Amino acid sequence: MGQGSANSNRTGETAITIAAIKHTATLKTAIVDADESSGQDSANGFGLIRYTFLNLYTYLKTKLDLVHQAILVSGTNIKTINGATLLGSTDIVIPIGFNSIRGTVSVVGATAQTAFVVTFGGTQPNTTYFVGITPLNALTAAQNYIMTKTTTSFTVTYLTGLTGTVAFDWVLHQ
Repeated sequence: MGQGSANSNRTGETAITIAAIKHTATLKTAIVDADESSGQDSANGFGLIRYTFLNLYTYLKTKLDLVHQAILVSGTNIKTINGATLLGSTDIVIPIGFNSIRGTVSVVGATAQTAFVVTFGGTQPNTTYFVGITPLNALTAAQNYIMTKTTTSFTVTYLTGLTGTVAFDWVLHQ
């Protein structure tokens, strides 16, 4: 059976003969938008159809745009912090406030100690400040609270005595 032209009227073709015809066609490696392919129209009794690769691309892009995340563009589809982009691999340092102080306490060899006095540089205008504690080891993850706030210090008190290395970060917000 010969290949015939694209307009020839073929009858009695089977899947095997159609596959043979397709596989003897020239293989094109540089596909362009105007190239065509064929298929069957599910909305019209599965009759034969042809479509360009541009049509296929447009169809697939519409479908895929619904399920994938858009390329992130700082200030367009992702927020910024104080004008700094959230994109990239570097750290963004966020200042903790105008009247904030932070530090670390480290006591090696504590023996059943429950109270740790933290003296910070400077003087606070009053004792209504907030103190946050971040444990730096399992020992200091014990329950604690802040007592005896003055304008120059505060006391971190643990409910049980701590023995060993006591280490925690602290931050004070006025």
